[in-house]
Amino acid sequence: MKLLWVALAVLLNVSSQLLIKSVMRSVNADGLSSLLRVFFTPLILLAVFFYGLSFLLTMKVFQAFPLARIVPIMAAATFVLVAVSSTRLFGEIMTSSNWLGVLFIICGIALVVAR
Repeated sequence: MKLLWVALAVLLNVSSQLLIKSVMRSVNADGLSSLLRVFFTPLILLAVFFYGLSFLLTMKVFQAFPLARIVPIMAAATFVLVAVSSTRLFGEIMTSSNWLGVLFIICGIALVVAR
């Protein structure tokens, strides 16, 4: 059950980021007032709701796991899922050296969380 909390917290966080990117790609929000107008659109409010759920689940995750080990794992999962999703959903380009950097980050995090 605890790993389910981790997975859901990460997926909700990633979903929030993707929703925000989706909305902001099609909006010209260059000032505070235009950003406030965008904030109250349904997809941004859904993103905020997902962030809130992710926050609540993360609280539970932090209670259940050592912080120094779970935070790097969650950060890496978020990082990789956003990178992969942004290439698929938004056509963003990740070069070979970018993917190599992702691999190095994952390897570094694996070393940090290794027992």
